Amino acid sequence: MIQDTLGNRLLALADILIKGVSFLLVLFLILLMIIGAPMTMLGGVAMLTAVINWPLMAYRQRRR
Repeated sequence: MIQDTLGNRLLALADILIKGVSFLLVLFLILLMIIGAPMTMLGGVAMLTAVINWPLMAYRQRRR
């Protein structure tokens, strides 16, 4: 009888821990989407700008 209630308590505790970790993981992924998407977009714009400006800068230096 005592082992049965102890087992049930351990299962309930494990269930609460699993739900808590899952909730934190979902919050982390949402935060990553909110922060990561603009950072990725800014990185892409910076790379595109560098790729476009590189030949232009070389051309300007050649004209001098």
